Amino acid sequence: MKKGTLALLSFALVCSLALTGFPVSARMASASERAPVAQQLPPTPPPHRELVPVEIRAAFEGGMTAEEFVERSGRVPQALKSTVEGEQATMVIELAQPPLAAYVVERRASGQLEMQAAERGAYVETLERIQRDVESRLLALEESVTIMSHYTAAYNGFLARVPLDRLDEIRDLPEVKAIHRAPEHRPALGTSVPLIGAPRVWEDLGYRGEGVTIAVIDSGTDYTHANFGGSGDPADYRDNSPDIVEEGTFPTTKVITGTDFAGTNYDASGESGSTIPNPDDDPLDEMFHGTHVASIAAGIQAGEVMTGVAPAANLIALKVFGESGSTNLTVDAIDWATAHYLEHGYPQVINMSLGSFYGPADPNDPSVAATDNASAAGIVVVAAAGNMGDTSYILDSPGSADTAISAAASEDGVSVVDGFEVITPTDFRPYLC
Repeated sequence: MKKGTLALLSFALVCSLALTGFPVSARMASASERAPVAQQLPPTPPPHRELVPVEIRAAFEGGMTAEEFVERSGRVPQALKSTVEGEQATMVIELAQPPLAAYVVERRASGQLEMQAAERGAYVETLERIQRDVESRLLALEESVTIMSHYTAAYNGFLARVPLDRLDEIRDLPEVKAIHRAPEHRPALGTSVPLIGAPRVWEDLGYRGEGVTIAVIDSGTDYTHANFGGSGDPADYRDNSPDIVEEGTFPTTKVITGTDFAGTNYDASGESGSTIPNPDDDPLDEMFHGTHVASIAAGIQAGEVMTGVAPAANLIALKVFGESGSTNLTVDAIDWATAHYLEHGYPQVINMSLGSFYGPADPNDPSVAATDNASAAGIVVVAAAGNMGDTSYILDSPGSADTAISAAASEDGVSVVDGFEVITPTDFRPYLC
């Protein structure tokens, strides 16, 4: 069924749900029989016929389809089951047990001894065993399910493509806590190193990021670039396959580790690639957004490329985008970075110059929950607030998480334009300086 027809059908349905009945008396009372009433309130509809929230009605009026409503709510109203039959979506299935990071924090708060590596490993094995059990039940329920990722450190659950008309049955499986629409994020970037005062930190404090490792969750990093100590030869990048790690190319002394969660042809929206990721070990950047971000964070001066904020810091490249499009894999990378931190003590910082507009500070949002758990474990998480200007509620998620340091684009007082025409005053003469 076409989206326009679905939107119209869905809106008609939601309007029908909003209608409430009013009792009609058997006869009209005479004027003398009527008791004076100062003001009568409209009857309260029964629970099963409550008025549809204004924001939901507005969303349907704006063109939201039945499929989008089901994805957003994580539930399938009986009236919509036939409408979404055969449709699939990428969802996060959250399980009941706390992830490793949350469990570690709980133990600390209760005054227990810090978990040792063997204890952490045993706890993760327990989570993985439960996940395998849920996964087998899920596949027995619906063979068309595709499991794409598993989370244990910053989040407990997995990412999967599932049929929308089976969401209620999936939610009823043992150990399943909730089902959420997978957050879809796009790159975001706006920056200027001198504007934020980084050179003053170098000069006044003598600190340039020594001893710090930054995990950049983005489109990967071009580790052959001179800004990261690479050769800077374009041929080295051109001859480097983004799907495999050629001997001696990665990791480097600057980009010390990383991985590719996405693969070249991945696009969460499905507009320019597959919604199913094809991960590999090589985080080579194919979109170049992540290279720009990593250079700003910790690049070293090379040619016309300026020094980054913390040039002495090391980098971890966590690639969540393909060569174009959007991603549902942010939680994968946060989970990886959190597990690595709990095991090895780094990265101490996560940077995410990405997000989704109008992001809720909702602890049930998987990317927000994972961000808060990573922060609670001890990682400093920095995420974009977005570049969309002074618009109410436009803040990106996961930058909207309570514990994230959220950085927005700023104007640096300089704009470069091709030219402009002065219409008035007619005697205007430019001053050249």
